[in-house]
Amino acid sequence: MFEYLGVFEIFEKYYNDDLSEIPEPGRAIVVVISADGVIGNGGFEYFMESDFPNGVPHINLADSYDIINLKPAAGIIREACGLIGHVVGLPYEHRKIRFDKNKEKLTELFRMYLDLNKDITCSVKENSEKFCRDFNAHVPRKMFLLMKYYSRKLGIH
Repeated sequence: MFEYLGVFEIFEKYYNDDLSEIPEPGRAIVVVISADGVIGNGGFEYFMESDFPNGVPHINLADSYDIINLKPAAGIIREACGLIGHVVGLPYEHRKIRFDKNKEKLTELFRMYLDLNKDITCSVKENSEKFCRDFNAHVPRKMFLLMKYYSRKLGIH
């Protein structure tokens, strides 16, 4: 998925890596690319073995999949998170007990998730291209308006 770095370039250049500031679907694209990398590299155990910044529950990331029309993947994430339960702040040893108890089902859900790889890649590509195209179409106008606003505010004409 690294061919869709245009979204990350916009994210870094215009939003100072502050995910809360990037508009949708850009934020969802960044979240899906990141979550997909984690899940793809280690399954749902790896995805849920530690907390996300600001204590965001793992299940909330499924919303990003919904935003870019990946409802089957979102459903799988919700089901995996539902098996393990709310783990934010829970020590790894306690999470491990939950992982072990649900190992077979988590493995099955992971396989189902991997089967959606082509759909995930296509959706990320389409949404990334559209987001970058829309963003680039509006940035010059936004920059002009910001420059005009600050020029007036600072008394520069």
